[in-house]
Amino acid sequence: MQYETDCSCGKVVVVQAADAGGTLRCACGREVEVPALSRLRRLDPPPPPSAPPPVDYAFLRVPGVITTLGGMALSFVVGVMLAGATGEETAVRPLAGMVSAVAQIVGTVLVCVSKRFPIFLCILLPPFGCFGMVVATLIPERLPPVPPPPR
Repeated sequence: MQYETDCSCGKVVVVQAADAGGTLRCACGREVEVPALSRLRRLDPPPPPSAPPPVDYAFLRVPGVITTLGGMALSFVVGVMLAGATGEETAVRPLAGMVSAVAQIVGTVLVCVSKRFPIFLCILLPPFGCFGMVVATLIPERLPPVPPPPR
């Protein structure tokens, strides 16, 4: 268990129960007498460490939208280019379709993560491609934005 005691310089010194009755050196260089264990237990324990601020993933939103739009554009362009094609030219169509689907899924995941959605939404929406992106864009953020770090 940790406790706080004061130094004559005004700084707070954190002491352990094992240090009771002994002396410790403060950061200022002075020696601080640690009270006996019975008095030490009457002192206030130090405050618990504060939780780190939540991470802000908003920077992922724009790349997510761009990735999804790029996947949709790829699908459209390949569809238009191969509209009247037959034979060997159409061998590109399945690959382009897979790349387009993956781009739409990755983009939707990035938008879901940037808005801090629950994990089930981050898994549920991406397979719907552009429809999932529209839904993810329309749903408001899960938590308020994270304040910028102090400078």
